[in-house]
Amino acid sequence: MSPRCNAMREPGDRIGEVWEVVRPLGSGGMGSVYAAQNVGAPSIQAAVKLLACEHAVRPEARQRFLQEAEVLSGLDHPHIVRVRNVVLDTEPPWLEMELVEGLALSSLIAIGPLPEPRAVHLGRQLLEALAYMHRRRVHHRDV
Repeated sequence: MSPRCNAMREPGDRIGEVWEVVRPLGSGGMGSVYAAQNVGAPSIQAAVKLLACEHAVRPEARQRFLQEAEVLSGLDHPHIVRVRNVVLDTEPPWLEMELVEGLALSSLIAIGPLPEPRAVHLGRQLLEALAYMHRRRVHHRDV
């Protein structure tokens, strides 16, 4: 594992040969996600999810990461982020995903109560995505 592996990425840092970090988007138990731009064509943007280094050294975690990518890349729904590429031969491995701009639901809620029509609209979108996944026997553990 490289000494840089566990470090948080900063704006300007490279992920592979193609992506440059613009800003962090979030992190969780399995890794961190960054907004990134293509080094050669900055107008091309992506969300890049890096597997946390403590998991990258565990074969079963790498396998779970690959399975997540395979499952997500097989989904086509307007309320589910699309996986565009999977890179496993780096440390740490990463997923290139569609970048969705806007606030996270947790950020919207932190601002204050959502107006009822907005809450119903967002809830309906979430339930449509979950129903789509369940019809395909995909179950998400982080909803």
